[in-house]
Amino acid sequence: MFFVICFTASGLSQSASPKVLVEDFVKAWNTHDTKAWGRLFTDDAIYVTVAEDRLAGRSNIVEDWAKAHTTWAKNTSIVQSAVEVRKVSRDVAVILCRVGFLNEQRRLVPDSNRAILVFAIKHSH
Repeated sequence: MFFVICFTASGLSQSASPKVLVEDFVKAWNTHDTKAWGRLFTDDAIYVTVAEDRLAGRSNIVEDWAKAHTTWAKNTSIVQSAVEVRKVSRDVAVILCRVGFLNEQRRLVPDSNRAILVFAIKHSH
């Protein structure tokens, strides 16, 4: 199982570098900050959840995430590892990494470490 996140249009320009997108993803999740989560995506973004639901568009992505963070995910934390950025062109990057859930002792929950694949396209304003 894996996440697929497509930050299209201005997604890459939201952060200083493609790697920072993953850091911002983890920070938004861990702080349960819906506004920060929404800033990660553009209106035409695509997000495939760990449950393999395909969400299209920022509003659908944020709505699903906000619902999760008021129920099962409200006390969860995640950690990133093995971040690798492949620049396809000056404005396109593919980011591969792993994200795992932490337990209350801040240890990785067994079998929770999932692959993430991000396609980021920089949009020039």
